[in-house]
Amino acid sequence: MEIPVPRHARLGAAVADHLRDPMRRSAYALILATGLTSGLGLVFWAMAARWLPTATVGLGAALVSVMALLANLSTLGLRNGLIRFLPAAGAASRRLIISCYALCAVTAVLAAGIFLLGQPLWAPRLEFLRASPPAVLAFMIGTAFWVIFVLQDHVLVGLRQTIWVPLENGLCAVAKIALLPLLAVAGGWAVFGAAALPAAAAVLVMTTMIMRYLRRTTAGLAPTSIPVSQLVRFAAADHFAALLWMGTADLLTLLVLNQVGPEASAYYFMANTIGYTLYLVISNVGSALVAEGARRPERTVALARQALWNSARLVIPLAIVGVLVAPLVLDVLGPDYAANGTLVLQLLLVSAIPQIVVGISIATARIRRDLRTIMVVYTALAIGSVGGSWLALGTFGIAGVGLACLGTQLVVCSALLLTGRTGLFAERGFRSVVAELEQLPRLLRRRRSRKAIRRRLAPALVACDLDPATPAAMLTSDSDTLVVALQSGEDKLIAKIATSAAATHGLEQHVASLARVRVLLGDDASAALLPRVVREGRLEGHLVVIETQLPGHAATRRLSEDATSAAAATAMTALHRATTVTQIVDDAALARWVDEPLDFLRGLRGLPGDLQSLERLRVLLHDALAGREVATSWVHGDFWPGNVLVEETASGVDPALGLESVGTATEGVDAEVRVTGLADWENAEPGGLPDVDLLHWWLATQPVELGAAVRHVVARPAEVRRRLAELSIDLPNPHIALEHLALLTWLRHVTAGMDRTSADHLGRVWLARNVKPILQLLAAPEPIGPEPAARCAGGPRASDRP
Repeated sequence: MEIPVPRHARLGAAVADHLRDPMRRSAYALILATGLTSGLGLVFWAMAARWLPTATVGLGAALVSVMALLANLSTLGLRNGLIRFLPAAGAASRRLIISCYALCAVTAVLAAGIFLLGQPLWAPRLEFLRASPPAVLAFMIGTAFWVIFVLQDHVLVGLRQTIWVPLENGLCAVAKIALLPLLAVAGGWAVFGAAALPAAAAVLVMTTMIMRYLRRTTAGLAPTSIPVSQLVRFAAADHFAALLWMGTADLLTLLVLNQVGPEASAYYFMANTIGYTLYLVISNVGSALVAEGARRPERTVALARQALWNSARLVIPLAIVGVLVAPLVLDVLGPDYAANGTLVLQLLLVSAIPQIVVGISIATARIRRDLRTIMVVYTALAIGSVGGSWLALGTFGIAGVGLACLGTQLVVCSALLLTGRTGLFAERGFRSVVAELEQLPRLLRRRRSRKAIRRRLAPALVACDLDPATPAAMLTSDSDTLVVALQSGEDKLIAKIATSAAATHGLEQHVASLARVRVLLGDDASAALLPRVVREGRLEGHLVVIETQLPGHAATRRLSEDATSAAAATAMTALHRATTVTQIVDDAALARWVDEPLDFLRGLRGLPGDLQSLERLRVLLHDALAGREVATSWVHGDFWPGNVLVEETASGVDPALGLESVGTATEGVDAEVRVTGLADWENAEPGGLPDVDLLHWWLATQPVELGAAVRHVVARPAEVRRRLAELSIDLPNPHIALEHLALLTWLRHVTAGMDRTSADHLGRVWLARNVKPILQLLAAPEPIGPEPAARCAGGPRASDRP
């Protein structure tokens, strides 16, 4: 008897599994650090507002902002440079870190000196900075330590030691609070000293710990040569762009101070400190994304989407709650802060929502080294925020800063989405955005499927005489059939649960097709590629099928496109040949291949184009196929990478199937791609054209939409035939024009599967991109394919034979 696992143990295991991903761990550690810093920072500023005069708080805030601005300028782009290059430094990590610290500290001292020389010009209210040599020295040394304090967190991210970041930042924040009452007598220096002294102590302690860690972990490793030219180019371009963003908040504080006064500066600074917390959450997720994306660039899109989701589920709820409680939060600082800072705080919190997309876009651009996008985005943010605030302060007061920031974020976010430069899509451009929007209904259907599985799975397993507590995992499905992977003891199974009469019909077709194909194959090696139905049952009158789970993974994760295509074509061709029958294309075959799909297409809702185009297609295909002698066979009907399972093997011949695997090279090592299974036979049928299966694979693997791929075949049939030959895809009926095969394949794909679903899954966007272009092609007067006389010479007809 199986002992039930306690709920807290299951929860702990789920959390541990969730945190097993390095990017999540890094992001959550950085977010925790931000939360500690922000929460304790709020306490710090609340105490400062209570214990110090408002003007003193404003001067201290401006002084800290100047120090932070100069430190950010002095990082020289090495923050993200360290994240990007430190993982590959090996034994040279210590030298790289020390060199970066020294370079940036010297730069910070020089920047502080230049600021002090020009202080009467650009910050006349901070004249106390030049009151004495100790004041000058304190400001310069504090700035030098602050820049190292900034770099330190990025070093820890690059080393995957982000767990130290919340500890360090939390202790610094506590130390700031403890120091504030002791330094209250220092006037304008109180806030500066409370911030700078703990940072200096943290730099000394953490640098010692980092060096000891590296000495232990890199012992015995050979030094890795860091490509200095790449680091310099990356750091220079990234710094030019990033300092615009990092300096924006600090410049805005000075702008408010100079235009409106120290009291308004205090109100704005407090509101910005709270609102900027959400920006820091996004920045932290982006830093974790850069670190992991640099290690796994092939997964950039998937990591970017995961990072977007992680940011959104934190930032959006916090922004909504923050808008509602903003007056209460500011009232903690005092009634004047609540009265004057609530609106600007609410606007800054809302502006963090479009910043989610902007921040993730910047992170993916860093992974791709797309420095042009980074510079353009940061320039737009700086100009819009600072310039808009300068214009709006006179009319709206400090609320104008919030309006400028929100408007700028919305404009930049919209531009990134419309140009497809967010890194969230495999392709760039507006078409990629449309394609992603078209996927929203599919995502909603999958969410409904997850809910349906939770309700139906246990009774479905009981109906098939299986344990209802069998471990299960949902698999993707876009029809009315729920698909679940099961682990029943040592057996790996697939459960398919129909939820409608149409889905039941499709499953019945799947079961019947597998049974008939297995009989025809007999002992042929291709039979090992087919799943075996082991149980059937009924739930609410609909069919439930339990079948064996085939090994391998879907070919959509193909290791090498050419090798996978060749291997898949080889496997499917073997099955075609084992079931081949030669026949004459008669009226019954034309009705099944052409007329019935066209009748369905004519009745499709929202069909774009002239129905006369469909009539031309009917005539064209009838004339191309009628009376021809063709090789037919059992066809899969939905032969695309999602229904083909593959795995990487050593070179040679698979002993289980006797099928020769197709070789490819991966990172300099000889490897093979072997087909291990052919899934989902709902659309299979006997007496079909095997060419349609093979051409459908080629169309499905193209980087463009189906409509564009079909038009490419029609426009360049000779080029496509050469490409098919390179992939070892041999069409069994080469006498049929490739243009006509492409149109026949398109017709079958558009209508395939619609008889096993109760919903019209072909949205208007999909129809506009994949059906309308073909109907426009058919409406044009130009001929498609060779003329009938030429076709007669190219292949046999029944009337040509004696």
